[in-house]
This record gives sequence, C-alpha cells and structure tokens, in this order.
Amino acid sequence: MEIQLYNQITDPVKAIDQLGTMFAKSGMFGCDNENAGKMLAMICLAERQSPTYINRNFDIVGGKLRKKSMAAFAEFRQAGGKVRWIKTGEDGKEASAEFTFEGQTVQLSFTIEQARQGGANFKAGSNWAKTPGNMLRARVISNALGMLCPEIFAGDDVGNDIQQVAPEMKLAGPVVAATPPAAPAAPPAPAVAPSNVIDIKADVQPAPARAEPPAPVQPPPPAALTAEQQATVAALETAIGDAGPAAMKWFLAQGWLQPGEGLESLKEIRVKQILTKTPAFLRAVKGAA
Repeated sequence: MEIQLYNQITDPVKAIDQLGTMFAKSGMFGCDNENAGKMLAMICLAERQSPTYINRNFDIVGGKLRKKSMAAFAEFRQAGGKVRWIKTGEDGKEASAEFTFEGQTVQLSFTIEQARQGGANFKAGSNWAKTPGNMLRARVISNALGMLCPEIFAGDDVGNDIQQVAPEMKLAGPVVAATPPAAPAAPPAPAVAPSNVIDIKADVQPAPARAEPPAPVQPPPPAALTAEQQATVAALETAIGDAGPAAMKWFLAQGWLQPGEGLESLKEIRVKQILTKTPAFLRAVKGAA
C-alpha cells in the first residue's frame, strides 16, 4: 500500500518538507527537529516504506541508515536460519553462538576485549556501558549473518558490525558443510539366461519373439504457473529490468535458485527482500558482475 501512495506523489520535495515538519512536531519516530524529520521522510520515499517500518528495522547513525541487528536476526530466522546460544554475554565478558543456514554451520564468539580494541564507546550512559550483553550478542549476530547470508545486509549500512567481521571474528569450530546424500545404488542388471542348446535330433522349435524394450518415460510437462505465481514473476521482472541475466547468475551463485529453476521458484522471503530493497539488490548484482 505504501508503494501505491508514494507513486501518487507528484512533488516529492514538497512532500518531504510537509512530512518532515509533521514528524518533528509530533515527536514521533525519534525526530526532535525538522531536519531529522525531513531526512526520515526522504528515506521513506526513497525506500518506498512507511516510517513505522523504517523505525522498526533501521537506526539513523551519523546520518547513515543502519539496519538493526534484531531486524536482521528476524529475517535470518524467517529464511530458515537457526541459532543455539552457548554464552549469552550476560556476564559482560563474552557472547558465543552456533548458527546454521542452508547446510552450513558456524560457531562465533565476541568478547568485551575485542570491543575495547575496536574502539567501542564505554562511557557512562552508552549502550556498551548499560547493556553489554545486548551489544555482545548483537555483534555476534551481525558477524554470523555477514558470513552466512550477506543478502540480508545487501546495500545497507551496518556500521562496524560487518566491517569488523574479518579482524574480530573468532571461529570456535570449522565451517561444516552439509554432506550431500549418497546417490542410490543402481539396481543390478538382470542376469541373462544362457541360450538353450538345440538338440539336432529334436524337432526344431521357432525361437521366442524378443520383447521390445519399453519406450523411455518422458518427464511430465512443467505445471502451469498459478495466477499468484504469474503476478510474482511479473513484479520481479519489472523490478529487475535489464539486469535479468546478471540477476539469474547471482541467484545461482548465492544458492537462491538451482539450475533449471525460474523466478517462480524463489522463496517468499527472497521475493520480499528483492521487491522491498530493489535498489540495494541491483547494486549487489552489479557489484558481483
């Protein structure tokens, strides 16, 4: 519904001014002045999302849009990701967890010493000083998601969480790739009975007719797409545009699609990510080309 509303705006500059003033006067969404309100209004128009959605999923830090770790974690779980917490970080020293996604499992940790070395703010009143457990868990989540499903952060500014994956990541165990199931053994070929020896003294009988091998079974034709699938494919093709071939290669490389599959085979969570974050998705595809 937000997309239809934004498409009706003919003067975006005027809309940003009006919405920004309204946000600032209401004090909603953390806007305490008109400049902050106008910035939020501009982000809403650019991302085609409601201010409630932006406020729930992002922070504006240093003038940049930064995805909240809990919002990214929720997308991870919706996409089938699983987590097992080993250390919650409530001791203020270390958080550690095991993450599993699409056949890969990693165990990551983050310590308060690593946060200090990375320049975290521990001044009185800061989040690191007030709730170190929350901050430790958030850093573990960001690092793990950056490894296993970076598409959740594609195009978003996630601050130091992703930038520090390499120097601050501490693997507590190897990456375990799922072992593909062994292919079923082919059934043994039927034994060929030895041909009968013909006794020249006996009446010669005609050889039995050899049965023709059965015709190969043709695979059934692909099922016709439902109306909902057709609408989804049309929306994706419109969003992707001329980047279609590059996007298909990207889908295959990321494991979103398997060879021979089309856009209708994308998971619902993937479709939502593409349609709600089209500019970020296209940037990720272009960067991988």
